[in-house]
Amino acid sequence: MKFQRTCCVCRKKKLQSQMLKITKEKDGKIYANQGNEHFGRSTYVCSCDCLNKLINKKILNKVFRCVVDNNVYETLTRPEISDILKNN
Repeated sequence: MKFQRTCCVCRKKKLQSQMLKITKEKDGKIYANQGNEHFGRSTYVCSCDCLNKLINKKILNKVFRCVVDNNVYETLTRPEISDILKNN
């Protein structure tokens, strides 16, 4: 079954498998991945451009309704995170 999700930055819809999933678990930890390994409040990003806007404008603060630590945004700048989006 193929599910569509909406990018939290540009609001475009794409297949879930083509997007980066960012999840905030109940313990407050935030994870970025492509699969369904983590459960909690999640949002999706569709492209490297959107990922850069998410980082620069600190959009996760609004999405998760909390102040997201700068370390999380720094983690999102790592090459392996953007590679997930480039491979799709």
